[in-house]
Amino acid sequence: MQNTSSAHPSSTKTLFKHGEYTITLEGHVIKAEFTGVATENMMKQYHADVVSLVQPLQGASWGFLGSIHGTGVLTPETEALLVASLQERMKIGMRGCAVIADGAKIPAMVVQQLARVFKKASMPYLFCSSDEEGFKWLAEQGCVSS
Repeated sequence: MQNTSSAHPSSTKTLFKHGEYTITLEGHVIKAEFTGVATENMMKQYHADVVSLVQPLQGASWGFLGSIHGTGVLTPETEALLVASLQERMKIGMRGCAVIADGAKIPAMVVQQLARVFKKASMPYLFCSSDEEGFKWLAEQGCVSS
């Protein structure tokens, strides 16, 4: 069961039984917060929400800055969905992912898994420790925050 509420057109918060995420568009960067376990339904809804959120950018370069809290581990099914999602998002202007995994229960495992996902998707990525570091790297990739 999911509950989606939108605070304003550039923000989406979605709750699922085992996890939740919040995404906000800041200039040309999607800022995301993830908590809990990513299920297949959650991953599919997340992809749809991201595509909808970046629609106003009309193909301009954009990036992703995400923070992971709690479990943060993907199942093989959700890992495959994330690879496909990243490949689709690259077609509509996504240029890079910066991830803060320090808040995950087992950061090293999350980093290892996401590095594998980003490599499979051929997505440029950075693991960082702060929003500032992530925004700076994304700006170098051509993605500007507000």
